[in-house]
Amino acid sequence: MKTTHRFVMTDEYIADAQRMAISQNKTLKFFYQTWWAWWLPRVVMVPSMIVLYLMNLGHTMALLGVLLVLSFTGEWIGRHNLAKARNRVRGKGASYSPRTSRIRRLRLHR
Repeated sequence: MKTTHRFVMTDEYIADAQRMAISQNKTLKFFYQTWWAWWLPRVVMVPSMIVLYLMNLGHTMALLGVLLVLSFTGEWIGRHNLAKARNRVRGKGASYSPRTSRIRRLRLHR
């Protein structure tokens, strides 16, 4: 009796594959998986805004405020786009076995 291994492309599998692909790319890992890449500029901006307010530089403080809001918006849009990319996977719900995927690879190399 031969054992056949199959896996189903579920949402969890696709999310894990996406996380693994991001972790292998240094630039994407920096932006998506390094918390201080997003939070360090924000931590610097808030005290800077307070100092600029005390120095009566309202326009510059408003600019930093807009940049702060844009940084939160950018983080949300990045996560939203990752979720949309997971939903666009064509093979979602399909099951694959190693043998059928090997046959497909052989057909592609001809």
